[in-house]
This record gives sequence, structure tokens and C-alpha cells, in this order.
Amino acid sequence: MILQRLVERFESEGGTLSGYQRKAIDFVFVLDGQGQLIGIDDTRSGAGKVKRGREFDVPREVTRTAQVAANLLWDNVEYVFGIVPAGKKASAKRNQQQRTTARRNAFLDRMTAELKSVSSDAGVAAVRSFLTGPNALSWRAHSFGPDVEDGTGYLSFRLDGDTCLVCERPAVRQTVLANAGASSGACYPCLVTGQLESVARLHGAIKGVYGAQSSGARIVSFNLAAFNSFGREQGLNAPVGTSAEFAYLTVLNRLLARESRQKLRVGDSTVVFWSEKPTKVETWFADLFGIADGAEEATTPEDTQSIPALYAAPWTGVFQEESELRFFVLGLSPNAARLSIRFWHDGTVRQILDRVGQHFRDIEIASGQASGQPRALRRMLRCLAVAGKDDNLPPNLAGQIMNAILGGTPYPWTLLEAALIRCRAERSISPERAAWIKAVLVRQTRLRGGAGQEVGVSLDTSNPNVGYRLGRLFAVLERIQWHAQSKKSNIRERFYGAASAHPVVVFPQLMKLKNHHLAKIENRGQVVNLEKEIGEILEAIDHFPSHLTLEDQGRFAVGYYHERTESFAHTVVNDEA
Repeated sequence: MILQRLVERFESEGGTLSGYQRKAIDFVFVLDGQGQLIGIDDTRSGAGKVKRGREFDVPREVTRTAQVAANLLWDNVEYVFGIVPAGKKASAKRNQQQRTTARRNAFLDRMTAELKSVSSDAGVAAVRSFLTGPNALSWRAHSFGPDVEDGTGYLSFRLDGDTCLVCERPAVRQTVLANAGASSGACYPCLVTGQLESVARLHGAIKGVYGAQSSGARIVSFNLAAFNSFGREQGLNAPVGTSAEFAYLTVLNRLLARESRQKLRVGDSTVVFWSEKPTKVETWFADLFGIADGAEEATTPEDTQSIPALYAAPWTGVFQEESELRFFVLGLSPNAARLSIRFWHDGTVRQILDRVGQHFRDIEIASGQASGQPRALRRMLRCLAVAGKDDNLPPNLAGQIMNAILGGTPYPWTLLEAALIRCRAERSISPERAAWIKAVLVRQTRLRGGAGQEVGVSLDTSNPNVGYRLGRLFAVLERIQWHAQSKKSNIRERFYGAASAHPVVVFPQLMKLKNHHLAKIENRGQVVNLEKEIGEILEAIDHFPSHLTLEDQGRFAVGYYHERTESFAHTVVNDEA
């Protein structure tokens, strides 16, 4: 299913070059017809040390393991010129010096073997003359020589007067495509397209997934005997045609490219998304969650206010022509040299955006601030991690949350547990944690068809739940101590964890302390109001329970948060008055 959708997207874009791929080439050596070096083009762009070469269509990259394997008419400085990069450590240079000659010979041998029929082409002949001639290393004296020898990028060749690389010349392109289409053995029905064609025994690498190997990882891989069955080896265990393999790799690597706006990072998962054909939703989808992979969080009012407009767009007519298009979301996470499919969603643009909109409504909560706009997902996730670091998120939690958002299913119970753990550990209930707790409870009640009253966006004085009321009571008791002791309070630091889990252990003691604190407050009108509020809360509580369930602990946290937020709003109003 996933590979089929990727292949369909490749076909919708008009992709036909099954033997080529897009690759960043940092340096282009410009040669004349006799193979003499004219100059070196530096295609890199960017500021500081982060520079990236321009992308060209080059023959498909080989899969390298411990064996020597060269690319056709493009590669790094080790393969093209047979020298160890200057950026290598001294120990690495001693270990690799013996292999450089073999790598250079492999580069030349592949040219000879695969381009034999076009050896008379002016570009191919110029490259061979240059590499085998006495001036092959004359580029070291060029101004870009040190950068080339550093070995951090790829290089290729261009014939003077051409606008394309030698590997893109018509004669070379025709030969590469013919070689890519040639059968390499028996043909089998492709599991993706259903066509009879040669099978890709080894699938190419997928790069750009957070946490995966820098050389790339694979979705389809049978690299050990234990994975084989019925005498089939490698790719024959799951026959995927060479054309389909090239198509899905091309699309997926493009979606995961560094500059792509069609990916975002959610915890330890990298999420990519696309529609059945190019559409505006693809470039805006990451903004629904407030941040794209590798980008900075949107903090301006204009950026924040655009989020609700985006998820409401199908009903306002912005995506009227695209609302019924199929939209796909794929979550990937690293697993050694392979990639794990964390989640997969296939629906229409309208369905996906509707579920995202429901997520924002579920996490909506009063914050005591003027914005009240949906929060970025990455910032929401950080409140669940130790020290607010992405790497400290509980394993798999981010993927489970994203899966629930896109599928419209209940949030995982581990989300509620994680939020409560951080509340107890830090003795702080931030708006983000309160929003997660509220979202879990509300969605569970709605999807289970429960008739009970659940927590709302802001303070609900009619909510009879004992956990919610105890949370409110704890906030009021904290406020009483705060007024009595010159705006100092340590109730939350000392008693929050025990009060939210085992109320009977803590609240009788706090109720006794409350009387002493009320006696110290000089404003007697304020004392009367506080006592009335405590009385209103205790109307629905006939006794302090010995323990609270996980759901009621969540309601305790939300009740505490709502009561504090409401009192904060009144304090601001009074101060302004």
C-alpha cells in the first residue's frame, strides 16, 4: 500500500528516468575537448559552514558496503582521483591509502564497461583523457583545490560549452536508461505494479530520517539468511520491480530532503506527507503543527493566527478543489540499518484536516493569556520530557500521539501518565500539561459514548467529580496560605503529589492549617469569600477518598489548573482596577 502510493505519486509527476536520481554535486570540473582542465565550478550555496551543492540528474548511486563500488561519472575525491581526503584523520589516511588505487580503478573500469558504446562521445572521451593524463591532479593548484581535496562533497564533469554535466549528455543518458531497463535475470510479477519485470535484489538507501544512519536505511531489506524462505534470497522474498523500486525511492528521498517542506519531526519519528498529486496542502500541512522539520517555531501573531484558518480551510473554500484528494501521512523511525513504519494514514484532505482540527479543539484550555491560539506540537511534546528536551520523551509516545491525531482515535494512556509524572516531579502544571490531560479525558469520554460530565476549557463550578473538586480545593488552600504568609506558599511543593494520589492522607491536615492561615488574613471580606468558595467546593464531597484513579488524578490536575487560572485572571483585573 505505502509503496504503491509512492509509485503513483512518481508517475503523477511524470517521472520516467529510472536510471537517474537527483544528487547534490559540490564541484563541477570543466574540461575542453582534449581533456584539459579549464576551471572548477563551485555550485555550493549557503552561509558559514553549512553549504550545499546544487542538485543535478546523475546516474543512480551505488549501494556501498565493505566492497569497492564506484558511481558513474560522479563520486567523491577518493574514487575519482584516488587520493585520501585531506579532512581524514592521520590514522584513517594510513589505513585507507592502500584502497585508494582500487577505488580509482573501479571508477575508470565502470566508465569503460558501461559506456563502451559511447566511448567516442566528446564528453566521455574528455573525462577519460583528463583522468588518465599526466595533469589529472593539476586541480590542486586551483583556488578551489583545498576545498575539493577536503573530500566532504561530490564532484562531476562538464564539457566546455555544455549546459549539462557529461553524465546528462544525450548519448550517456540513453545508455544509462538502456542499462537500467535491461533484465538482470528471471522476471517476476512486481508486488507494487503487478507488471512482469526484473526484481530489485537490493533496495536503495533512504536518507533524511532522524536518528537513522547517515548513509541511509531501508524499508525493504533481506540481508541475512534467517530472513529468506523457500530458497529465495534478498529481494526475491518480496519481489519489487526495478522501476517501482526506483520510483518509490526517488519520491521518498525527495520528501525527506533537507529543504523539503513535506516533513516534520515528532519525537523520535520523522513524518512525511503527500497527496495523490501536487497540492497546496502539502506545503501547509507542517504549519498546522506549528513547525516543520529543521525550521524554527512560529512565534509571531500572524503565524499563530494562521493555524486555525488552515485547519478550517476546507469549510471556508480555500481547499474546495482539493478537499477530496487522497492525502497520505507516513511516520518513520530508525531501527539499526532499517526503517520502522511507525504509522500510516490514508484519507482525503478533508478527513485529515478535520481530525487535526478536532485535536486542536481537544487540547484547547484556558491559559490566562490573551492569545489562546493552538500550540505547536513540538512545544506540547517537550512539556512531557525531562528538562524539556526532545530526546528525553518516553519511547514511542510521540508516534502514538500523532497516530491518534491523524486517526481520530483515543490518545494513549501513556500520555496521561507522562503528563501526571511531570506534574508531580516538577510540582508544576503548565498550560501544555493541563491541555494534554484534558484532551485525553475528553476524547476518551466522547469516543466511549460516556454520559458523565467531563472537564471543560475553563473553570466549571458545577462539575461534581471528586477529583476535579479536590484539585480546586487544593488550589484554594494554596491561595489562602499565599495571602496569609505574605505571598509565600509551599503547599504545592510539599503536598501536591500525595494530595493528587491519596487525598485522605493530606487534606485533613491542610484543612486544619487553613483555619490558622485564615486568621492571619487582615482583609475579612476576603476571608468570607474564601470560606464561601471552600464551602461550595465541599458540597459534592462527603469524604476524602483513600486514593484516586488515574483518570481522577488527571481531573485533579485540571481542576487545580482551572482554579489557579481563574484566580490569576481576577488578580490581574483587580490590579488593573
